[in-house]
Amino acid sequence: MPVQKSSFPGVAPRRVQLVGKARSLLEDSFDRLAAKALQRFRESTPRTFHSLWVAIEAARADVYAAGLVGEAQSRRLQEALIRDLARLATMIARGPVVARERLARAAAEERGALGSLLEILDLSGDAIYRISDDATNAVQRRAGDVTCAGTLACAQCGRVEKLPGSRVVLPCRECGSRSLIKS
Repeated sequence: MPVQKSSFPGVAPRRVQLVGKARSLLEDSFDRLAAKALQRFRESTPRTFHSLWVAIEAARADVYAAGLVGEAQSRRLQEALIRDLARLATMIARGPVVARERLARAAAEERGALGSLLEILDLSGDAIYRISDDATNAVQRRAGDVTCAGTLACAQCGRVEKLPGSRVVLPCRECGSRSLIKS
């Protein structure tokens, strides 16, 4: 059974095994958090770096208030959303203008958390560069984290797995490593 590393100092790690409905609920809650963050960010004026973080916090509170996840889980989902947002911002900020335009088109076609995050970045304008600067450690994922669509590679054996949508990160199927790299 995987061990969930605690985000809070002094709190012991706990064993987490997410299967079936529980895992699906967590993945759906992640998608809902991203959609709510997008909705809140669309409503904000001006759209600044600060208003983005306010929108993400308000979205987290909305998901918690809906009773889908507990307070601690809503905070972990928020952390995962910010990591994925930072990773995407870094990819866009480092890439050519053409890449940003391509991602904006993909946002219109993509459903789930990835589509919401891409649209947030498209709406963010120059704030994207500030998000990108805050992307330290945005690439590393641990088993038990939630992440949006993309590719994960095992940090130990290099096995690659494509994620078609928001998923709870599982240990490597090849070697059992709990450390994965998101690309």
